[in-house]
Amino acid sequence: MRKRERSVERDIVAFCGEKFLHELINTCPSVKLEGVISGLFLTGCRVSEFIQLTKDNVNLDLHPELIIMEEVPVIKRYSRKEKKRYKAYRTFCFRRDEPLVPSFLRYIRSVKSHKLYDYSRVRIYQMVRYVGKLLDKPVPFSRIHSSQLYPHWFRAQRARYLRYRYGFDDELIRDWFGWKYTKEGMPAVYGKYSWVDFAKRMGIEIKY
Repeated sequence: MRKRERSVERDIVAFCGEKFLHELINTCPSVKLEGVISGLFLTGCRVSEFIQLTKDNVNLDLHPELIIMEEVPVIKRYSRKEKKRYKAYRTFCFRRDEPLVPSFLRYIRSVKSHKLYDYSRVRIYQMVRYVGKLLDKPVPFSRIHSSQLYPHWFRAQRARYLRYRYGFDDELIRDWFGWKYTKEGMPAVYGKYSWVDFAKRMGIEIKY
């Protein structure tokens, strides 16, 4: 019998809660594993994007209450004209007081190479499963056990968190993740939300 594939639409009911995220990170036996778990949640990247992150993508100096992620690759874009996928980029932010940020920063400072996550897609998957098995408990508001966690689960949790904590609407979530507009018009092109808008919704006003 074929093993059932995981699906965030089927597996997730609501945001899992900050308590579970902290339990997950506290289970990690190494800074490396903390870095993977925290990075997947905070950036909301697909694995193919996550393993391309470098230190240049992380701006810690622009605002004291924010971490700005600049020019982060967005892989899953498709050009009908050229009939192929292409790479785009997104710039977004998250607050420094969000869950798992201390682990993310500790990991970044420990990395000696320019590339932040020099692992394969399979290796990232294995690392997530390893931590989930160590925690060994049901996932709140999800239809899976922690031993069944997978990278894309963190991406979905990030979207749920943005709506749960900050009240992000569909447009804000779409622009935070760099998702393509299905019916793109001038308001969408010229009025696209930026990290400054994200920060404002997060309760941080950027002074010009």
